[in-house]
Amino acid sequence: MGIYLTEGEIFPNMVRRFIMKKSIIKYFVINMAIFAVITLWGIFAMGDKLNYTILSLYIIIPLTTMICSFLAYDGNIFNIIAYIVLITIAGYLIPGIVFNSWGVSLPRFTYTLFPAISGMLTRHIVIKSTH
Repeated sequence: MGIYLTEGEIFPNMVRRFIMKKSIIKYFVINMAIFAVITLWGIFAMGDKLNYTILSLYIIIPLTTMICSFLAYDGNIFNIIAYIVLITIAGYLIPGIVFNSWGVSLPRFTYTLFPAISGMLTRHIVIKSTH
């Protein structure tokens, strides 16, 4: 093989990387669509903010984040960090948009940060234990 790679050796690697990134984008879009529905529901919820908070911020958002991050794991550290950062930012913005409160607080980061990390770590452990 040597130092120089031929087209046949480069192309499969490019295709494999594109497919991995495409799968991460797919699960990120699914997660963002669920977040958008939850945000719209929170904006148009007429006075029932307590049920909205309990159901969406503490159950639906963490659960969907964990499932999507589990499925989106591809082993590429750049993709993992980018996914976790973007999901955490989205999880931070949802309560700000719904409740119109933009203060920095730790719980706002934890709605998506810890479920995303735990989903990725769980998938990593599952893959490592099966190989």
